[in-house]
Amino acid sequence: PKSPWYQSTFLRQVFPLFTFLFIFCWFLGNDAGWDAAETFYFCVVTGTTVGFGDYSPQTQTGRLFAVPVVLLAVSILGSWLSAVADAIIEFRQASFRERFQARELTIADLEVMDADEDGKVSLAEYLSFMLVSMQAVDQGLIDNLTAQFERLDVDGTGSLEKEDLIIVAKRKLHSTKRKIELSEYKQQLLRAGGSSYQEEKSSALMSAISSQLH
Repeated sequence: PKSPWYQSTFLRQVFPLFTFLFIFCWFLGNDAGWDAAETFYFCVVTGTTVGFGDYSPQTQTGRLFAVPVVLLAVSILGSWLSAVADAIIEFRQASFRERFQARELTIADLEVMDADEDGKVSLAEYLSFMLVSMQAVDQGLIDNLTAQFERLDVDGTGSLEKEDLIIVAKRKLHSTKRKIELSEYKQQLLRAGGSSYQEEKSSALMSAISSQLH
């Protein structure tokens, strides 16, 4: 069920801004000596960034109040236009989904649904086809989830069981253990190589000292 209108995200976001805008506009109109219609006109023209210039604050105080009015008016108008666009898109998508669900399935639809080409359409194949066709999910997401399922289904039975997760955990543990062993072996080689280098360097130094003495 849809949330009540007073719990909408748009209203929660815009209402505080609208309250501040109303307060600043009231002070601005009162300072400029405008009536309610003239103040509303100024806010609308300013919020749409049209700016005819026929109404503008003339005092220093009025110009000071005009700064937050401009910022708030533009912000509220942008949020309102975005909400209207989202509502239109949502309405069109809902209408499309209703029409798609109401239409009769064809043989061609069943052939497209039959992803594994076994001559039958499973519940998973039906759901995948319908969700993608109604643009509820992206085909890429379905493919990624299918690939993830196949990786987890290590015994290839087409279903996930405890044994599958145990095998996956063991493989990860074995892989981690193997990496640790390789890292330790690499460290040993580096230490061995360093010791050999030090021995060769000491031997060469002793040979040089010996030749100088003779």
